[in-house]
Parts: sequence; structure tokens; C-alpha cells
Amino acid sequence: MKKPLCGVILSDPWYALTIADGANCDIPGLYEWQIVGVGSYIGKYTNFPQRAKLYYRNVLNLLNAKPHRKSKPSGYRRIHHELADAVRTGKTINLIILENPPLGDIYRRERELIHKRGTLNGGRTPT
Repeated sequence: MKKPLCGVILSDPWYALTIADGANCDIPGLYEWQIVGVGSYIGKYTNFPQRAKLYYRNVLNLLNAKPHRKSKPSGYRRIHHELADAVRTGKTINLIILENPPLGDIYRRERELIHKRGTLNGGRTPT
């Protein structure tokens, strides 16, 4: 018999998803996490469902005081900590699929958006 799960669970949905006009989450693109009253994080994806699942797992593990990985227990990025804090405090979290630039241009476009509004990009938050 499996031991029942306990600890913190995330409500479904734990964020509001918006797809910008002209954007498509089925092809590689750029996304933005917005935490109301805190800031924004810009990122890129090749497989959006997989990327969203990784964020879910990381935030859930942080909320339950589990290590990131055995080999790198404090490997959570700043955005993971900010999302977990937002869940704890009941802040509104939005995930926006922004655009789908050509693959050869995706890194440049990501850097542009980070520079313009990625206030939560970069840096790790200590555990």
C-alpha cells in the first residue's frame, strides 16, 4: 500500500494562462510569468506543456521543503522561490504566452524582453 501524500498541494489552476494574439503554445516561443505586485520573468520554451509541468513540480517541491535535486538541493532559481511565495501569500499569478519568434531569433528576442521587463530574471534566492 502506498503512503498517502501529505503536505502542500497546488490548486488547479494555480495561475491564469493567457495566450497573446498571434502566439501559439504548440510551437517554440517566449512566455512571461507575472506575479502581481512583485514582477515579471521572461523565458523561452520548446515544449510548453513540459515547461509548465517543470514549474509545477519545482514550486510544489519548494512549498513542501523538498530539495531541487539530490545532487543540487538548492538549485531552485529565483522565479521558483517567487512563485512559491506568491502561492503562499495568495498573490495573483499570470502566465502569458507572448510570441513565437523565428528560432534563429528567439535568444535575441528573449534578451530584449528581459531587458525591458524581466525584473525577476537572474540570480538565485538562497534557501
